[in-house]
Amino acid sequence: MKNLFLALLLSTVVMPACSDDPGMEESPMVENSSDDVFAEVIEGSYTGFDCSPQIDDPEFRGIVINAPKKVKYTPGQADPIHGGFARIIVCATYEFGYRKFDFKGDIEDRIVFVAVDETTQESYSGTMPGIDNEVSEFESEDDMFDSDEEEQVLDQIAGYINPNLAVILDLPEKEADYVVYAILEDFESNRVRISVRMSDE
Repeated sequence: MKNLFLALLLSTVVMPACSDDPGMEESPMVENSSDDVFAEVIEGSYTGFDCSPQIDDPEFRGIVINAPKKVKYTPGQADPIHGGFARIIVCATYEFGYRKFDFKGDIEDRIVFVAVDETTQESYSGTMPGIDNEVSEFESEDDMFDSDEEEQVLDQIAGYINPNLAVILDLPEKEADYVVYAILEDFESNRVRISVRMSDE
């Protein structure tokens, strides 16, 4: 079990940190990565890819996201497996203090992804089903750690999540420009802009 938590730690945010300040009016907009690097991302996965934000600040707590600048789709051709009309992938990296939340259960499905249509101002939100964090096998929080030093290290819990917004937000099949961000309670990520366009082919 201890190895599970150690594996979740990240040693390496090149992108602006998100805030846990409820008074923050709006999280920062950041530049997207090249669209090509998102081709390798497995939608609905929980692993890091080249386009996943990297956290290098040991004091950072929150969520950082990255996404392609432009996504193209072919009308009427939804993915036969996942059902999305396009691959509107967001790569998110998160790191929190374990004691900040009650993590006895799914972690990832608490992260709410939001997409706001810049033209209509219509907002879409949803979560991606998470994986179980099996902390519940311990009778108490203190049973998790063998020493104070180990407790300090394992107080950080981190991971990746790569949803397809077309699927989890049930976005309409149309051309649109979205401002996208993620929220977990009082933490809000940076913002990215995604343009969804019909394919010319």
